[in-house]
Amino acid sequence: MRPARSQPPSMRSRVLIVDDIQINLDVLVGMLRLEHDCGTAISGARALELLQAGPLPDIVLLDVMLPGMSGYEVHAAIRNSPAWRGIPVIYVTARNDPQSESEALGNGAVDFVHKPVNKDVLRARVRLHLMLEQQRRLMRVNEERMRLAAQAANFGVLDYDLVNGSAYWSIETRRIFGLASDQPATPPGEVPPFVHPEDVAQVRDAFARAVDPAGSGELDTKHRVMRAEGGLRWVQCTGRAQFEGEGANRRAVRLHGGFLDVTAQEQARRQSDFLAFHDPLTSLPNRVLGMERLQQAIGAAARHQSQLAVLYLDLDKFKYVNDTHGHALGDLLLKGVAKRLSGCLRAEDRQCRLSGAE
Repeated sequence: MRPARSQPPSMRSRVLIVDDIQINLDVLVGMLRLEHDCGTAISGARALELLQAGPLPDIVLLDVMLPGMSGYEVHAAIRNSPAWRGIPVIYVTARNDPQSESEALGNGAVDFVHKPVNKDVLRARVRLHLMLEQQRRLMRVNEERMRLAAQAANFGVLDYDLVNGSAYWSIETRRIFGLASDQPATPPGEVPPFVHPEDVAQVRDAFARAVDPAGSGELDTKHRVMRAEGGLRWVQCTGRAQFEGEGANRRAVRLHGGFLDVTAQEQARRQSDFLAFHDPLTSLPNRVLGMERLQQAIGAAARHQSQLAVLYLDLDKFKYVNDTHGHALGDLLLKGVAKRLSGCLRAEDRQCRLSGAE
């Protein structure tokens, strides 16, 4: 058998071994010291002292039958500490009955090694659980990075299990909707109660099309949501359904996607659309929209053989107001005139600002 090679210092993991018999500690250290940095504790209380002092171990080998504070009690203390609960614990004990193994695994131990300990088995299990814990840490780091990226992009995740009816919304989804973190997600097939009443049918139809076995499975809808504090947000919901079966047995089993807060973009688009046909100062229709409405009114009058009147106004000496009192006051005058004219018109009447004081 090829002898184990010592690991470089940068690759060595920290192992805390807890046993009340010194010779057992020495044996276990001898089995692991080539690959790991081993610390030992002769009692449960000493183990907690070492954990408190740090640095924290990457894994704990824990004897169950300890005097004073049992291994189960030590493990409970580890699980109850936010700083320690992520450390994997392997029970090393002479107890080998099924009940003891079930109790150990039920307490949250990642594995169970019997005494007398087989060196190769111990090394293999320690390596395995260190690798698994490293992968879990990597997953947590990646999940946190994804969460921060989603938060920066105002992107929330949705995941619907259409078989058992469960629904998942990420923290960012709840933030977009203005919901508490513990508020349950709306079940699949139901429209959330905070969707704007005018958009409910659109949302329901979009989800129905996405899960239709005859469709493409694409979900794409933009709608408004009413937040609890009174704000109104625009969200873009995109996703894709997963299907199982063929032909008449084809059905949607999952729908996953996300929500993007597009309120700023929607407001900018609407403002751009508004300014294309309205005067930015008075908010009246501009020359383009005014002339279009005039042509429509002329056409309607011709069809119905009725009459219409056009009133053209120009403010006399408006240039004098601008030159004497400044453009800021001139703008106030134009806005005041527009407001007064609007108050004089009927619902069917129209007005516009052609240019300048016209």
